[in-house]
Amino acid sequence: MNFIDFHADTLMKLELIRDSDKNRDETVLAITPDKLRDFESSGVVFSVWSGPHFPGALSFKDTVSRLKIGKEYLIQAGYQIASQSRASVQKLWDEEKPIAFFGIEGGFALNSDINNIKIFRELGVMRYTLTHFESPEWANSDNDQTKNGLNKLGIELVGEMNSAGIIVDVAHANEKTMLDVCLVSSKPIVYSHGGVQQLSQSARGVSDRAMCEIAKSGGVIGLSLFPHHHTPIIEYQTGALEAFYKDYSLLKSLASPHYNVNRAAEVKMLLSEFPSPLASPSLELFKRTLDYAINKVGVEAVAIGTDFDGSPFYFEGISDCKDLFLLANILNFSGVSAEIIDNLFWKNAKRVIWDNLNE
Repeated sequence: MNFIDFHADTLMKLELIRDSDKNRDETVLAITPDKLRDFESSGVVFSVWSGPHFPGALSFKDTVSRLKIGKEYLIQAGYQIASQSRASVQKLWDEEKPIAFFGIEGGFALNSDINNIKIFRELGVMRYTLTHFESPEWANSDNDQTKNGLNKLGIELVGEMNSAGIIVDVAHANEKTMLDVCLVSSKPIVYSHGGVQQLSQSARGVSDRAMCEIAKSGGVIGLSLFPHHHTPIIEYQTGALEAFYKDYSLLKSLASPHYNVNRAAEVKMLLSEFPSPLASPSLELFKRTLDYAINKVGVEAVAIGTDFDGSPFYFEGISDCKDLFLLANILNFSGVSAEIIDNLFWKNAKRVIWDNLNE
């Protein structure tokens, strides 16, 4: 079986390991070349998170640094770094070598400078998630209470990403931003990781309207393995979730003048202090979302963006990428065809990524 993951936060998890684990035990990562070995061909879009921790041009410089550090790690770990050439990437795919692609998550890295898009593409970035928890000045996050979408600069940035060969990703964006991107983009758009709003009952999910427009663009809806993206009904110890969000809000309000300290504290809290549920939700919830998405947009518009190493927990039976064989077996046992499983696991994502590579 082949596999392409449209979104993994492994590089962010590495920050936590290297900051807090003296032994630097990287075997806890959900995605490694060794764990991908059972797949025939595989590719992963590794994201570099760009939050609002660094002001102005420092955000751009920090992201460039993290991309370079990430590339060094991935090469040492045994990944093959994707070039901009379709032929060379296809060769790696045919040779069944694990391929690493780069993404950026969050608009602050651009520092509202259109010229930085070309620089990021030259550094290997092939997917850009416009927003994250907070909004840059030119697009709106799903956490933003306003109903704004792209402004004039945002439209120009999307156009430049199209020209540069960077896939525009609307995960974490509000519906207006998603629809604006669909209106102005000349290339397929992706929603790299999440669930559908109708089932999750959360703004973090993609609405039916946006989902249909993304599919019309030739793009895909990447379904994650974080249960909160699929259902609002997850049980925790009484008060645990409320206490976490109270502490998280306090952390955000007590920002240190040292930007790296703020980022490290937030990464640690999100990845290691989020409460565990009383019971792990079943993969049946993932299948429910898959069925819903296919019913709305068809089998050629679904993909997987696991959110591995960026989610505090996953569905029952899932701890790393090796467990995706369990997911495939459960889907097959429940009547999902081999064709749909292939589309979900790799074919649709491969089509979108390969179409953005140079001849």
